[in-house]
Amino acid sequence: MKTWKRAAMALAACTLVLATATACGSKGGNSDGATTTKVASSDDSSSGDASDATTAPDDEEPATMPDLVDMTQEEAEAALADLGVDETKIQIEEQESLEDPGTVVDQVPSSGSKISGTVTLTVAKAVGPVPDFEGQQISDVRDWADAIGITVREEQVLNDELPEGQVVATTPAAGQDATSEIKVQVATKPVVGSLVDVEMLSHDGCYGIETGEASVNGDFLQDSLMATPSSNYPCVMEYDFGRDWKSLKFTAGIGDDSPSDTKVRIEVFADGKELLNKQVAFAETSDVDLDVTDVLRLRIQVTWLQGDPYYDTTAVLGNLRRIGSPDSVPTTTTTTP
Repeated sequence: MKTWKRAAMALAACTLVLATATACGSKGGNSDGATTTKVASSDDSSSGDASDATTAPDDEEPATMPDLVDMTQEEAEAALADLGVDETKIQIEEQESLEDPGTVVDQVPSSGSKISGTVTLTVAKAVGPVPDFEGQQISDVRDWADAIGITVREEQVLNDELPEGQVVATTPAAGQDATSEIKVQVATKPVVGSLVDVEMLSHDGCYGIETGEASVNGDFLQDSLMATPSSNYPCVMEYDFGRDWKSLKFTAGIGDDSPSDTKVRIEVFADGKELLNKQVAFAETSDVDLDVTDVLRLRIQVTWLQGDPYYDTTAVLGNLRRIGSPDSVPTTTTTTP
């Protein structure tokens, strides 16, 4: 009797469990009320659905290059490291500069650009002595100075023998310590005008005046001014220079047809200021180069000192020419090569 009761109780428990399972599974999608449970497997053909696939992360956006100029090298490298730039991708180049050694003076890529490869930092190093630029072009000085941060001050030097733009001298000179500024004398082709082609404003005390070719100490000099002073008064000749010219050049001497004991004094005045006072003897010559910058009135004065007769004495200013800058000489001026 007890055995039968135990069997009945067990059967009832099983029935209850089965009923509960059926109720929980009633949420399945089958139309006949049966419950279907789907278990995912590695070879399930539905695994191609996007919601079940593994998605790789998008590529990271390249970092933007910051402004590193004026930082120290260490500060710049630290800033790049913070952006994730590998130290093997940072290239350091040195350049002479007036900035403190170790200061970043240039960068590639520039500020605001994307970092896509190697980063190059140009770092300042101490400036060495001034190179020897004499004979080179002014562009060489500019390139050197611009890279370092040195200001170039150019001064034109009129020279009809050197190539246009050639460096004549620098201050500081070659080998001296560089400073924040370098002054450069640069050759420039001048305008050359013969003074004998210019009409005199006045002349006085002259026994005779001629222009043209003269024979002096065995040489023939073109564009010559030949003056014969009187025995008692100097021969005075005046010209208008108009503040347009830079220099006056000539060869001073005595005409070969003068008495062999001839001596004269040649003087040149610029707006009343004496520029030249020179004694010249027969069979001698002297090259003269006078600064006539900003001169308005030029006076040439020849005084007879010795030679008989005086009226056969001829003082010569050969190859007499004015030198000027193309920027200041009037374009109507007649020039000679």
